[in-house]
Amino acid sequence: MKADTNPKISKAIAANIVKIDTYIPNASSSQTKAKMESVKRLYENRNIRNIRTALTLVTMLETPSSDLKDIKKFNALASKYDESLMFKTYRLNKPKHRRYKANEIRATSKIQDFLRKAILFDVVKKESAMDDNLVDILVKPQRVGSIAATDLKRAVSEALIQVLKKIPDKAKFEFYSDVTFTRRTTGKVYLPLVSSTYKSYNTWAWVDHVTKQIMDAIQSSMDIGIKDLTILFHFFMQPSGGASGHGTQSRALESILSKKSVNRIVNDDNNCFWYALIIAINNTDKALKDSRNTRLRERVGRELCNRCKLPWDEEVSFLNIPLVEETLNCNIYVLDLENPNILGSKMNIWNTLLYKSTTRTNASKYWLLFGGNHYHAVNNIEAYLAVRPLCVNCFSCFNRKECYENHICSQHKERTVNRKAGKNSTNRTI
Repeated sequence: MKADTNPKISKAIAANIVKIDTYIPNASSSQTKAKMESVKRLYENRNIRNIRTALTLVTMLETPSSDLKDIKKFNALASKYDESLMFKTYRLNKPKHRRYKANEIRATSKIQDFLRKAILFDVVKKESAMDDNLVDILVKPQRVGSIAATDLKRAVSEALIQVLKKIPDKAKFEFYSDVTFTRRTTGKVYLPLVSSTYKSYNTWAWVDHVTKQIMDAIQSSMDIGIKDLTILFHFFMQPSGGASGHGTQSRALESILSKKSVNRIVNDDNNCFWYALIIAINNTDKALKDSRNTRLRERVGRELCNRCKLPWDEEVSFLNIPLVEETLNCNIYVLDLENPNILGSKMNIWNTLLYKSTTRTNASKYWLLFGGNHYHAVNNIEAYLAVRPLCVNCFSCFNRKECYENHICSQHKERTVNRKAGKNSTNRTI
């Protein structure tokens, strides 16, 4: 603002100017001192008419504050008289960076470390067939952290963990894998490395096996692009028997289970396999066949289970049956309850046979039915199939004894056959 040229200074004003002069030597910088001189001059020229206003301005200049609010307060007052007194605040108006607390910094560091070490896989495709008994799952890496980029074994194990989440809990299965990957240095895409077959109780052995397969192919984990790693898993689900549920829904199944040659197993635990097997072994014991004798059935079944060194009250899958056969020196055959053979048919039973192992010489043979994740016992296989007899070597069915004696079987014992009479003789050796 323009100052008066010939101001009239009174004694009171002169005394007040002396007061202002006492502040000027205390200025912290030459810039502050110049601003105080400007305030004094404005008061002398009577642009600032109130001494309190002038003293307020010099006091604020004597003890400068870095607080934006104090600076804005000073500027608001100074702008009424002379804009040259104002402080520039364009730097102070800029947003300040947030100062993070120590615990926030630690949390951020943990997240960053996790992401650098993380290997995350995505399920790209899942296909199933044969009532979900055959399952194929394809996985690829979604994220590979910088630290974990060369940790091959970790990547393989993470892929397995992701895939097992898609498999039902406590399921019994066998599986193998096809692994495809790219070499970093040459960009060469390797054909799928096919792994060996592993069972559900030995899944982590697959990790070591596949890791070694890849390392043998490239010689160095530094030379593999984990981001280009593709693993295709092939699962073969093994049926296992549990509780009998709410009974048979189909009339056809009900008629099969009502046959005298079949012993229906009714239970509310996971031991139907053991109950069916002890009845098949002791098929003349009426007490065991009586479903009301639950204590006797459980005691005998538990003894057999302990003898085979398998856990009690857990579902028994087809993977466990070879151990039972080895312990008891027997052959166990499992037929499909939901796909029965035509009664009295001369056809073989291969299409309805769910389980068969290597035939043991002079070993007892026990027959079970399996359907709806539940086992039942067959006490007379020929009566169940309505044939007589049945060849347990080639599983062919016959309705006449002569046809059985004259049939050609690759696993049958060498015998002589009479071409005319169809009876055993010394005319011909097969």
